[in-house]
Amino acid sequence: MDCPVFTYQPCCSFSDGEQTATFKVAAPWSYGTIRELKTYALCREEYLERSLMRARVEAAKLVLAEGETLGPIAVYRLLPGIRDAELTPISV
Repeated sequence: MDCPVFTYQPCCSFSDGEQTATFKVAAPWSYGTIRELKTYALCREEYLERSLMRARVEAAKLVLAEGETLGPIAVYRLLPGIRDAELTPISV
């Protein structure tokens, strides 16, 4: 049985939902056995700096629960058919 290809085309957080995001600004988050990327923004290249600055401000406000961890904020390129767990950070 063939599984359908994963598709997800998120909208840019800054373009009123009119343009597709090409980047995710996020940080690795975990709590016990649960691991995922905590998303701060989905954006296009022209909004990367703005997204990173906003993410750093928001992360500084977080109070983590006991056992909860949050890694460094990074930029991930969104690629068709690739899930969050398969994304790797890029340098900007």
